[in-house]
Amino acid sequence: MKTNSLLTAIVLSLLIPFTANAQDNPRNSVFSPYKSGASPLFGKDIVIYDDPTVNQENLAICTAFNGWLFAALTYQKPEGVYATILQSTDNGLTWEVKMDESANFTNNIITRLSLTTSGDSPSNIKLYMGVIFKDTIYQISTPFLGSYNIDPFSGAGELLNDFFNMSYDIALCNDFLNPAAGSNPNSIGVLYSKSGTKDSIIFRSSSNGGTSLDKRCIVRVTSNHVNKVSLAYGVSESYPTGRYFAVWEEKDSPYSDYGHLYTAHSEPAFNSSFTQTICLDSLDNLLINQCKNPSIACQHGSYDNDSANITTVILYETKNPNDLSDDINGFYNRQSATSNMFHSFILTGQEDNDLQPDICFNSYDSTFIATYYNISSQNLPFVKNNVNLDSPDSWSIVTIGYNDEHTLLAPCPKVILNYEKETGANAWISESSNGNGKSLFDAFYSTYTGTENIYLAGSKIDLVIYPNPCTSTITIEFLNFNLEHITISFMNMFGQSLKCISNTEFDAGRHKITSDVSAYPAGSYLIYCRGDDFFMTTQINIIR
Repeated sequence: MKTNSLLTAIVLSLLIPFTANAQDNPRNSVFSPYKSGASPLFGKDIVIYDDPTVNQENLAICTAFNGWLFAALTYQKPEGVYATILQSTDNGLTWEVKMDESANFTNNIITRLSLTTSGDSPSNIKLYMGVIFKDTIYQISTPFLGSYNIDPFSGAGELLNDFFNMSYDIALCNDFLNPAAGSNPNSIGVLYSKSGTKDSIIFRSSSNGGTSLDKRCIVRVTSNHVNKVSLAYGVSESYPTGRYFAVWEEKDSPYSDYGHLYTAHSEPAFNSSFTQTICLDSLDNLLINQCKNPSIACQHGSYDNDSANITTVILYETKNPNDLSDDINGFYNRQSATSNMFHSFILTGQEDNDLQPDICFNSYDSTFIATYYNISSQNLPFVKNNVNLDSPDSWSIVTIGYNDEHTLLAPCPKVILNYEKETGANAWISESSNGNGKSLFDAFYSTYTGTENIYLAGSKIDLVIYPNPCTSTITIEFLNFNLEHITISFMNMFGQSLKCISNTEFDAGRHKITSDVSAYPAGSYLIYCRGDDFFMTTQINIIR
């Protein structure tokens, strides 16, 4: 895989710079190889861990406050289970292995994996990896939470001492984008299941940026069997203390395919006791005991939704009673800090089979962004909806599938918010030609892994747009090296065309086009330029 510096050198060598003022003429275009039938907002799949000899599993991904990305995965060898941690400092373009170690237990496997970070400067960033180890001989599963210093990388210790108990899942979360009141510099939350005479849900939190877990809370004790858990952080202008919101799956029998969904949250602060649990599937008779695999996301930021509260969204799998296909439904609550007013909605209701939802919140444009696995098409769609869920059953489709390869068995796609790019990024497991799983990455901001496929058939172009940000008009200047039919479109951030700026043939040479955008509200938009053998996507901002 080429390094970022090499890519930069190659790209710059291909381009002929304009002489306009750099401040008014920023070179911020994103070049991407053409993917037939895919969204121009996504680029070529990037391999996170390039080792086809091992079967990669349990992929997890997270981001730090400065946009550094971290991924973790597991695989088995005869000598035991391995856990690998990787880091990307260039928004997912390249990945560096930071840890690749065996647990040295030949009879152990890892069944669950979760990541989060803490820190407010590069010098104090820490990574946290939550793991469920399962002893395949004695059938005992135990949770593990390790912390790691990043610069330089080293193990910082184990935080969770809760062994010799059955645990089925673990979920980690942080608040560093909007730190909770009373945390320094921020807090992290840990949610995991524990089995004994009865199953229980345990929440642990750290008020000291992950140095230690200084709060323990029993969220629920149940005679049911707890399986999947999910955790999110929520905060708003009217509820600024910050809270952790949890959802989990409970089955009547450990052998059941589906079960109930329960939710609760800390109240009134991040390290408070949890509210009384609510059984979500009891809100709809058709859903009772027909849910599994939940994922939760919460609004977080210094603003309110239109209910002067916090919005929570939960996605989960269920069976469509009409055609028995696998669907993804959801629950949402626009007053989740103060009430249990959850409402159900349908995310995927067609005859396709859809599984493995994952969701997070983008505080930069106030949207929930989600992904899932469409078995029928072998695609990983990317969808979004606004913070108020004005149309909860109608999510905007950003792309029907950001994955290039359609060899998926259990991709378990993940979506996170990249804090530097202020938009989503995705990771998943695909299948290598030899049948082993391999970890892949792609992102909303058009990643690419090389320059050899950017310009096909000798086509080259240099394009700049200014001013950026703009108020009423934009100027597009470009230099094309060949006779080219070029389409330039003005799009919203969903990739939907709002205006065709140009759709014509241009002789080789330098060209300038001015377009009026005064009719559009302030916000972020995309300029999409496509030629015969290339396309480019540039983000612009309109201000008033």
